[in-house]
Amino acid sequence: MIKAFPRPISQVDGVATEVAQDGMLLRDYFAAKALQGLLDGGLLRVEDYKVIAQHSYGIADLMLEERLK
Repeated sequence: MIKAFPRPISQVDGVATEVAQDGMLLRDYFAAKALQGLLDGGLLRVEDYKVIAQHSYGIADLMLEERLK
């Protein structure tokens, strides 16, 4: 699983100042961006939020496939 925005532990003079963060799945990030575009662009005229979510993750999956080519 590819992560977006991971962050290592932050240290100052050897003392941890912030904990490390794994980040979010790149698939979730792509889906969120696709969702934003679908809702903002008026491309989907559906009242069923489940359908909109499915489209968002479908787009994210296609983006990941293209990325790995």
